[in-house]
This record gives sequence, C-alpha cells and structure tokens, in this order.
Amino acid sequence: MRTQIFSLLTFVLTASACSVPTEETDTQAPSEITIEMETATGFLDDGVTAPAPSGFVIVDESAERLLDTPDSMLVESIPEIGVLVYELEAGTQLDNEVPHQKDKLISIDNNVRLADSDLGDALRDDKNRVVGFIGAIPKDIEEIGYDQQHRLVVFAQGEEALYESELIRELVKSTEGPIEYVHIPVPQDYTSEMLHSAIEYVQSEGIRVFDLNGNVF
Repeated sequence: MRTQIFSLLTFVLTASACSVPTEETDTQAPSEITIEMETATGFLDDGVTAPAPSGFVIVDESAERLLDTPDSMLVESIPEIGVLVYELEAGTQLDNEVPHQKDKLISIDNNVRLADSDLGDALRDDKNRVVGFIGAIPKDIEEIGYDQQHRLVVFAQGEEALYESELIRELVKSTEGPIEYVHIPVPQDYTSEMLHSAIEYVQSEGIRVFDLNGNVF
C-alpha cells in the first residue's frame, strides 16, 4: 500500500533575501511573499506517463461491491468525488462493467513559463491572492507573486512525478484551506474522467483551476 508523509514548511522571501530562506514570523511586512511548501513521499517511476505498478486502478465507488475479492485491496478513498483507489494482484483483469481507469504516472514540468498565460494575467491584475501549485512554482510566477504580495502554497514540493490518484487527492485537498487559484501539472487535453470530476468539484467550491500551460479550465 502506498503511504504519504506530509510536512509543512513555511518560508518568507523578502527583497533582501539571501539564498537561505528564513522561517515565517508572526509579524509580516507588506512587501513580503509567503511560500508554503507541503512535501510528500510517493510512489515514483522514471517514466513520463505509465500504468501504476502492481495494477493500481481508480474506480467509481459504485463498483466497490464488484471488487470485494481476495485479488484486490482498497488503498484510498476520495469520497468528495466518489472514487476509490485499489491495488490489484499482478495479472488481475477487471470486468468491463466496473468503471475504472489505470492510475497513471504524471510528470511535473518545473520549467514551464506562465507569465503570458491566464494565470499570469490573473496574478498581475490582483493582489493578496492565495494560489496553490501542485509540484512547483514557475520562476516567472514567483516573481509576479512577490510583486503583487500573493501567498503561494506548494503541494508535493520537489516531486518529479505524481500518480493521478495522488494528483486528484491533492487537488481535492486544496478546498480545505484558503486557496483561491490552483495550478495543476496536466494540459487541458489530458483525458481522464475522474480527474475532470475532481476539477469540477474544486471549481464548485469557488476555486479557479489552471492547467499546465496556465490556461483556466
């Protein structure tokens, strides 16, 4: 079973900041930008997009009764959007009547430039927003955030890839705090009914969701 270990580190960047960040204090000057980094250990692979090992699948919770066998083990439940993550024994095949998809590995591109995107425009036109990033903050967006005094929150900081179920969980988790915008590391043409269900859920909670290229969903 995959496990996740989370820790929260908070750093403050100031105009005179050196390469070593300092811990956030209770008093924060208006010119400062807070970058919060939430790290997680995960099940990683060297591939860009690949099926999860040992037959990890994401299924609709309506199919739970169909997976009550010795060949399957429940790994995680994401009740907000009604999906479950199962680990199947190697070689196990699911019947077509079970709504499911393989848990794919998604690479995180830390080199994207988003200044000239919907997200870049939104951050330049406003101040003091709370913006979530799954994976990493692009350097040009970090600069805009500093200038406009946005609070930038990073989920799964430092990871090079996440499984889709992990991405879904982090996306859903963004609704638990003050996040107003969230950037995810997939383009809009990425095909996944369950990920799109998570996006719609987050949007229903009033959060604007932006894709890999900074375009709003």
